[in-house]
Amino acid sequence: MKLLPRRKRYQPGTRSGFTLIEIVLASTIFVGIGYVLIMSSRASEQSHRTVSMNVESNSTLRKVTGRLRDELRSANRETLQLDQPGAGNATLRFQTAIDGGPTVAWGVFDRRLSPNEANCSCEGWFIQYSVEQGGLAINELVRRVIDLNGDTQLMHVMATDVVRFSVDSSGDVWVLRLETLGDEGSRKDEFDVRIRND
Repeated sequence: MKLLPRRKRYQPGTRSGFTLIEIVLASTIFVGIGYVLIMSSRASEQSHRTVSMNVESNSTLRKVTGRLRDELRSANRETLQLDQPGAGNATLRFQTAIDGGPTVAWGVFDRRLSPNEANCSCEGWFIQYSVEQGGLAINELVRRVIDLNGDTQLMHVMATDVVRFSVDSSGDVWVLRLETLGDEGSRKDEFDVRIRND
């Protein structure tokens, strides 16, 4: 017959459990690791937010420059009016080709003018791009559709935080420059447009 081993009695001086110093040291290490993880997570979120805003800003500017380029390509050179003070922002006003029956008519075609497509073509009207001061004193590039009486029928903010909008109109190829501010600083876009219609 086997005897069961005897239980050891607690003897002073033998070690069981952790000491206070070991617990404090382990807690400090875990708190430090947790802090590093939280801070890296916050930095990652901030980086993601910044990249997302830049991507959105770039996409918006591409749409703005694309639309402006397309409209200027179909503009009537004779109706093109450019007002550009020396150090100020440009104001550009023009008409585009619209369907006027057997002959080419000049004016504005914009689907936002009416749900009826026949009323979207407005002969003699103008498109105007200019920099205006918006809310909170932020400069905005604004596209307006202006009727025969000089009244604004449509207004759309194309870009915000505009530093400069300029047009170099020498020759057949016009150079347009749009400078905006973003979280990453100033962004400059420059594009060429050949005015085709005479």
